[in-house]
Amino acid sequence: MLASPDLFEVIDLTYFQSIGGAGVAAGSDLERNVRLVGEIDIANVSNPEMDRSLARGQKPRMMDFPARESSLPEELLNQSRENLGRGFEADPVLARRVHTAARRLTFFERADDAWREMLPYERLSQFEIALTEDERTVRDRLASDVLAAISAHEGLSEHLLTGDALWLSTGEVDEQDFHAFRRFPVSTFHIEIGVVDNPYLETSPDHLELVHEAGARLSIDVDLMEVLERLREGFAPTLDESAGFLVNLDLFKNRLLAEPARELVLVGADRQVRVHLGAEPGSVYLTETVA
Repeated sequence: MLASPDLFEVIDLTYFQSIGGAGVAAGSDLERNVRLVGEIDIANVSNPEMDRSLARGQKPRMMDFPARESSLPEELLNQSRENLGRGFEADPVLARRVHTAARRLTFFERADDAWREMLPYERLSQFEIALTEDERTVRDRLASDVLAAISAHEGLSEHLLTGDALWLSTGEVDEQDFHAFRRFPVSTFHIEIGVVDNPYLETSPDHLELVHEAGARLSIDVDLMEVLERLREGFAPTLDESAGFLVNLDLFKNRLLAEPARELVLVGADRQVRVHLGAEPGSVYLTETVA
């Protein structure tokens, strides 16, 4: 292998390539945990400014290893970058292999704290802090963000996202008609640390739970947290994603909509109508607001 003309025969034997499942001999299978780690391979994440620098062979400040006699993997990567060519005649397959390997090496050996930005989880640090017992303030802030993300996913326009309530749609969106919502005050929700019920193993909390005062619960792990963050930014999930991560979100929504209602908010293109119970028994009031 060391004498192979294919430089990646050697590069793929390095430790940093293992998280991408590289260097597996023919006829062998990846170990299960390595396969799971490969699902969050930092080589598949995009950091435009950093990626542009790495493509030019420019790396951030790297750690120094006095006992390391040579930097053979890095030298082989530089040689591979030279071999792939430039511009239209470049080898795109080799360019991708060089770039992914450079990302993995940079992730492990950079000397600053920006390695967290290379992970596919933008909110990992906040999520870890929220799993600490005495970080109630962080969990309250996280609850507001989660409720805003769900409201945005339900079709609520940005100017109504005030952060004081969870808005749930009671039907399909129709551009010709009013869009009906029910509101649930933020004060009726809280986030608590999920209990890991396994008496035979030493464990630590790995998920949070959004809890409504009526009893509805939504389990939030780090994956769902990222999906919710992207929903808040306007991301539209595919059918496969809706059938995966968002199934529990739909169950949570249906449980809340089954609770008795005291008001209904109809949101149109230029106005908003609030239908709510009046002070007298059996009375209903309509309040219209022009946008």
